[in-house]
Amino acid sequence: MNAGRISVRYAKALYDLANAENTAKAVYEHSYAVSQIIESSSELHSILHNPVILPSEKERIINRILTNNVHPLLLSFVILMVKKRRESYIVNALLVFRKIYREKSGLVRVIIETPSDLETETQKNILAFVKNKFNKTPELEIRQKPSLIGGFIVEVEGLLIDLSISGQLAKVEKALVQNQKVL
Repeated sequence: MNAGRISVRYAKALYDLANAENTAKAVYEHSYAVSQIIESSSELHSILHNPVILPSEKERIINRILTNNVHPLLLSFVILMVKKRRESYIVNALLVFRKIYREKSGLVRVIIETPSDLETETQKNILAFVKNKFNKTPELEIRQKPSLIGGFIVEVEGLLIDLSISGQLAKVEKALVQNQKVL
């Protein structure tokens, strides 16, 4: 069985259970934090992916880290995946779960990369545009990326809108390299 199918099965099961218990929103909100904890901690990542460490030891470590910090259903889900020796699929399953939740809830993920803080008015305009264009409620994530020099990049469901200065400079460079007109 391939990794994608395993992740999707677990994610669907988590969504169905959370939805049945009316806790899908809380699980959704905590799921990002859990995946960030696993991905950002090289020690935890190594422990989870080490086949020599017993599942009971992994479960003890996860309990110590996540108990009282995440929704109990999400904690049970992570522990179940460890018991079933599917710990390498946890982050993927949570990613798929978040996607399923957004689809079912009418949310769309909007990622804005900007070199500095984005003005509130600009944020409102972008969110209004996304809401009108996709007819979904936008979920905003702003990332600082100083290499953009100025402007911003907006990503919505795979659609990329590059209004950054570094993006414009790259277009000019490409045009010059290809000996074409710049405008």
